[in-house]
Amino acid sequence: FNDGFTEDWTIVFGTAFNYQPTWGDNPYERSGVPTGMEGNSYVATYEFFATPKFYPPGRIQGSVPTGMVRSDDFTVSGDRLRLLVGGGNQPALTFVALVRASDQRILCWETGADSHALTPRLWNLSSLAGQTVFLVIADLSSATWGHIAVDSIEEYIRTGLDPQPPTTPMTAGPY
Repeated sequence: FNDGFTEDWTIVFGTAFNYQPTWGDNPYERSGVPTGMEGNSYVATYEFFATPKFYPPGRIQGSVPTGMVRSDDFTVSGDRLRLLVGGGNQPALTFVALVRASDQRILCWETGADSHALTPRLWNLSSLAGQTVFLVIADLSSATWGHIAVDSIEEYIRTGLDPQPPTTPMTAGPY
């Protein structure tokens, strides 16, 4: 990756994640329409604005590049996973997924809603405590809206009421 991506993510294949994460809301492309991102950057395979030093700013890759990244394995220690998801609504092609490491089965996955806006998702992980898993972010589509956007992935232990009701992710996915 580049300066902004951490070493615990690996490009599995393709070029969609070569210029990620996207710095800011890519203001020259977004024309003031906010995505709802948190922090300074987020993964958005449509975008091509990797750092504030990148010139010219505000470029896009569009929906043509495809690829997949995966996180390092980790053990589920919390009972919730919060994330923001946007991009195309193509469940089998543009998604973020939680995968069990032992059999490579997708346990939970989300896709976008054909919008650049990032919407919150909350997964209930209580039945997965102690399991070894990894995350995958996939952009396998070159069609219109064939891109994914993900931000603020956070595993935590719930204390009190959930800040939002858990969403029902697509489950029992493929291997």
